[in-house]
Amino acid sequence: MIFPSGRLVHVAAGFSVWAIIFALIYGMQGVGCRLDWDKVILFDTLSLQRIQLVAVYVVGLCVLMTIYACLSKHKGGPEQKAPRRFVTAVAVYGALAAFAAASLSFVGVMWLTAC
Repeated sequence: MIFPSGRLVHVAAGFSVWAIIFALIYGMQGVGCRLDWDKVILFDTLSLQRIQLVAVYVVGLCVLMTIYACLSKHKGGPEQKAPRRFVTAVAVYGALAAFAAASLSFVGVMWLTAC
């Protein structure tokens, strides 16, 4: 079999985590607005809403960077067959692209109004 299932899971890992981060941020934004967490000030001007959204963002970026680092360690050498090296490279660069996409698409939680 050219594409063992483990490698295909690696290819999908980065953007699957991106989708989970998206769902968490979007869901927590809705819950926080409904429960008025944006009005609960914890530190100076930081609301409970902002803190939990930033926490999801930062943890998500850490998970994506960990996925990228783990996949990068397992890059195949010349002893691997070409299809396996290709799928591994797609997985590594896909994880890096997911990190970049999350970094740019969710950075608004840092300053945009939550509700």
